[in-house]
Amino acid sequence: MKKQAKHTILKMAITGAVVAVAFMPAYQALAWGPERETFRWADAAPFRTMNSIIDNPSMGDERNFVRVRKVGDPKFVDEVTLQVGQEYEVEIYFHNNASRTLNASGAGIADGVRVSSILPSFVAKGTTGEISATITAANTRPASVWDEAFVRATSDVYLRFVPDSAIIHSNGTVNGKDVGQQHLFSSEGANIGYWDDAWGVLPGCNEYAGYISYRFVVDQPRFEIAKDVSRDAKNEWVESITVGPDEILDFRIRYKNTGTTEQSNVIVTDQLPNKLRYLTGTTFLINGSSPSGKFVADDLFGGGLNIGRYQAGSEATLTYKVKTPLAEDLQCGNNKFVNGVSVSTPNGTMTDDVEVNVVKNCTPTELPETGPGEIALAVIAVLCVGVGGTYWYRSRKMLKSVKNDVGGSSGA
Repeated sequence: MKKQAKHTILKMAITGAVVAVAFMPAYQALAWGPERETFRWADAAPFRTMNSIIDNPSMGDERNFVRVRKVGDPKFVDEVTLQVGQEYEVEIYFHNNASRTLNASGAGIADGVRVSSILPSFVAKGTTGEISATITAANTRPASVWDEAFVRATSDVYLRFVPDSAIIHSNGTVNGKDVGQQHLFSSEGANIGYWDDAWGVLPGCNEYAGYISYRFVVDQPRFEIAKDVSRDAKNEWVESITVGPDEILDFRIRYKNTGTTEQSNVIVTDQLPNKLRYLTGTTFLINGSSPSGKFVADDLFGGGLNIGRYQAGSEATLTYKVKTPLAEDLQCGNNKFVNGVSVSTPNGTMTDDVEVNVVKNCTPTELPETGPGEIALAVIAVLCVGVGGTYWYRSRKMLKSVKNDVGGSSGA
């Protein structure tokens, strides 16, 4: 495409529950909560409590139970730097720390256990987003615990959940089950447990522990637009053109999705100057759905024309025809018109424009051969005629006077 659009209006739509916040290393150390009584691996808790062992052989401090990694990396960590186009995996570990000796009486069995998570949909350049999870239960102490992992962004990015990726992992019959995106990312949370016929029930001891994992992709929505103009059917596209009155012009608008995510409801709005006359029925759209092109509604100049949805890398071209103003509607000399266009998506709006110069020639029509010599001769000729006429008139008058004088003397 030609140049980058001259103006960009950023209005990134943030649809997730959490927006990115500035990274503060001290805050990361306190990401988990609340403060609670802790236990050792060799000394289980005497009551129902979630994720409170601080020396788990595989997890370390269980209070730090939300971690993240790029898919393919061997280890989950507390923080990653996001890369556009990459897929990441989140792990949410759960463990009822009650001693197994309490299970037989029911005193060690947690009930109504749920996990909810928050995945930020957008992380701004230079900031750090927080991926959080909360584990709640009806009869644990405390009733809920939470933790966070961190994702740094070096450019504006969107995080997109991978459908059907929220899976529970356990030694029990729930292993491999989809916990449901709609539940996991709700305030109520998704049921977890050990048996698939007793969701929400989690006995005490490490053998009943497990984790939920889900994935997300880092998207970067971007697009380009360009507008240019040509004389009718010439296909000589330029950003500025000089023409005469009552000529037909072709305008062209190009859009391309240069990001990594689909853009839907792409709306094109043209700002046609009043004196440029749109030729009805000439708006023509070419895109992936209509590679040969099709005529579309004349909606460019009102609320805008919705040209559909576009996958990453796809593009569209719109053309339409106008006539320049009639000569009587123009001033003498050059008449400049700036024709702008805006293209809006859920991820922002961009604008571009072209310049049309319509020249009206107002020089008077002149006689042929009217150079300096011819003009001088014409002036002399006029003067001669004037002088000759005056001389003839005065001579006739003098002759008449002499005749009258002579006649009078002879009669005396």
